Amino acid sequence: MWTSFYYAGQEGEPDSGEHTWPVRVLPEVVDGRYEVDHYVGRGGMSLVYQVKDRRDGALAALKVLRPDLVHRPELVSRLATEAVTMVMLDHPHVVHVRDMGTDPESDLWYVVTDWAPGGSASLRVRRCGPIDATTAARWGVELCSALATAHARGIFHRDVKPGNLLIGARGEALLADFGVALVPDADCDTEAGVTLGTMSTMPPEQRRSPANVGPTADLYALAATLYQITTGDNPIDLFMCSEDDPRWSRVDPGLRPVLHRATRADPAARYANALDMARDLAPMVPTEVWELEPWLAAWVRPASSVPAHSGP
Repeated sequence: MWTSFYYAGQEGEPDSGEHTWPVRVLPEVVDGRYEVDHYVGRGGMSLVYQVKDRRDGALAALKVLRPDLVHRPELVSRLATEAVTMVMLDHPHVVHVRDMGTDPESDLWYVVTDWAPGGSASLRVRRCGPIDATTAARWGVELCSALATAHARGIFHRDVKPGNLLIGARGEALLADFGVALVPDADCDTEAGVTLGTMSTMPPEQRRSPANVGPTADLYALAATLYQITTGDNPIDLFMCSEDDPRWSRVDPGLRPVLHRATRADPAARYANALDMARDLAPMVPTEVWELEPWLAAWVRPASSVPAHSGP
């Protein structure tokens, strides 16, 4: 049995029901295992559906290439590289890959990840308004830990943004979508027509040369993401804003110096690494987070207690 799905709207948004067009005819059960429930959203290269895993009954997210890109083998290779990269990182704050493969009936190459019940930070802001500063600080530290692990392996995400910050069952941040990540020895980095990153959270050096980025580029994007979810404003060109620019007055005073430093135009003036940025965010993180994730506290403040915010 086959079924049609439709999509529309902006990248990362659920189907709005307007200006839709059929994107793919999928089997109702992919690879004999994943029951397709509904369309969730799209990224730069892919479409995401909620599925149910017949083996354990768990909800999961199934990603396939957009229909206009399925005949480009280099993009199939990139999707595979993304999945392998996430498996290799094996980090509590990187979305967990459950499975990958090719559906024999449709010849679809797919990736299945754990379902993030809290959705994305961008969706949360659209539905509920800006995120409070303590939650943003928590997410910032958690994603710093994920980025530190990636950077230690020479992997740079290049597309940290609210739509790629997913929210887990315990309210934790999960970094998703390594589809445009810079990965050592990968041969699929410069496909024509594919944007490597998102302009609103992208640092200036990545705009000039996507292949020549380092840790500070991802930290810039993370800071721009935290700016966006706490203010509701577009963070584009934050690197052009001086410390007394009115845009910074919208940011919580505790977050402001961290985000300003991380988004400076000169990469050398930013945080040199994710741990340094995490340590400056740590004092705003609620105590219960450190109790929930003692390994994270040990990473941020080895052999000492973490000064923590006791409540909202």
